[in-house]
Amino acid sequence: MRIAIDARPLHQVGASHRGIGRYLYNLIKSLLRLNGDHSFLFLVHRGNGDILDLEGVSTAARWKFLPLIPPERKIIPLYWFLDRLLLSSTLVKEGIDLFHATGFSEPHFATVAPSPHYGTVLTVYDLIPWLFPTHYYRTFQARLVRGYLYRLRLRAVREADKIIVLSEASKKDLCALMGVSGHKVMPIHLGLPKGLAPISDEAQIGKVLAKYGIPREYILYLGGFDYRKNLGHLMEAYGNLLANRLWDGHMIIAGTGVKREVEKVHQMIEGFGLQGRVLLPGFIADEDLPTLYSGAKVFVFPSLYEGFGLPALEAMACGTPVVTSNLSALPEVVGDAAIQVDPYNIQALAEAIAEVLKNERLRNEMRARGLVRVKSFALEEEARKTLSVYEEVAKEHQLAGG
Repeated sequence: MRIAIDARPLHQVGASHRGIGRYLYNLIKSLLRLNGDHSFLFLVHRGNGDILDLEGVSTAARWKFLPLIPPERKIIPLYWFLDRLLLSSTLVKEGIDLFHATGFSEPHFATVAPSPHYGTVLTVYDLIPWLFPTHYYRTFQARLVRGYLYRLRLRAVREADKIIVLSEASKKDLCALMGVSGHKVMPIHLGLPKGLAPISDEAQIGKVLAKYGIPREYILYLGGFDYRKNLGHLMEAYGNLLANRLWDGHMIIAGTGVKREVEKVHQMIEGFGLQGRVLLPGFIADEDLPTLYSGAKVFVFPSLYEGFGLPALEAMACGTPVVTSNLSALPEVVGDAAIQVDPYNIQALAEAIAEVLKNERLRNEMRARGLVRVKSFALEEEARKTLSVYEEVAKEHQLAGG
């Protein structure tokens, strides 16, 4: 079987180092490691064929460059139409049996490009803009764009032969919000990459913390800065700990966001009077993540909504106790290995964090449960299940006369 994967989100601004980019990067590397008779073609923009370090795997014949560059919003209709035509003609010309569309988020607008010549699979990461419309589309113009993008994505989920989501919770949301039949939606949990493990070497921890200007005693958050990450409630809960003298260490909010999101976080820090207590080290290199997680007293992830929630799983893989939300996919991911709280309840969040900080026995129990829990999330299993979806769709398409 000849499989094409839209790899353009790997070099999409705002996605390459966040959940979408990490999903695609790990999936592609894992698929290439699987034995089988399948061949892969990765679709990228010209000049980005070297974006993957594939550990010595020769991929010179696996890249196909597409000339279209993501547009500004004012020309979305034209871009989507041209992208659809270009993709379809390219896939037919290359003799593709299965196309995996991965750009459900902007700026690729879920271009599935269906054809009688090949089957299609679409990955839907989450439905955040439609679950929190007032926070992600505030202006009249933005609401118009939202309506148009919704129609594009609705068309995509209807056109795709199968849809991959990252959790049962996302499947439920997709079926409810977009009327998709449950039988065509396949939940496949993310797998953890190798290298995420507890670090106990204090010298190594100290070196990495010094690199980012982080003090030794800290509570950690790592992720995006947008509304649903609930950073305001996190800071307020942290402020309660300080006010009640339950903790004297720092809060580290690591990760990246667009300019307006970063500015908003700085405003919240000032508003809560937490200057010098809440620190923003910015983007953390992958090789430093295990050390940063391992050095934290507790990892707090009070998100209002996640399609999966990979940072919580990464923290557990590094032996760090996790306090997280009881909403969306997070309970499904962390199970009984983390403390789950109502993310809207600031007092409950503060109490959960305080309990972990003061109770060494609880921390050790959570560490042990977390290390067991993460064994259920293997990259190889994610790749095998994804490949199984490819094979199923290609077989159905062939039987239907494609």
